[in-house]
Amino acid sequence: MHFGAPKVQASINANTFVVSGPSSVKSADEMIPAGLQGMSPEQLQALIRQMQAAQAGSGGGAAAAAAAAALEAGGAGGDDDEDIPELVENAE
Repeated sequence: MHFGAPKVQASINANTFVVSGPSSVKSADEMIPAGLQGMSPEQLQALIRQMQAAQAGSGGGAAAAAAAAALEAGGAGGDDDEDIPELVENAE
């Protein structure tokens, strides 16, 4: 689901977040910029490493590094289910 102009509301006490606004359902291919669509996972990983090196050299922002890490996880093509912890009961 893609939100064109998202609005986020949060109730921290209730641990609840609401994202609202105009939305549409898009495939992952539609969300990838045109220049990246034809790249292999290896090419994407090389690009990510270059971006991370550039960010580290310039003292760049954490958001760019997080985006690069997310892109790397998605471009690796592996099964990431092992990295997801099991849900447990509410600790209240």
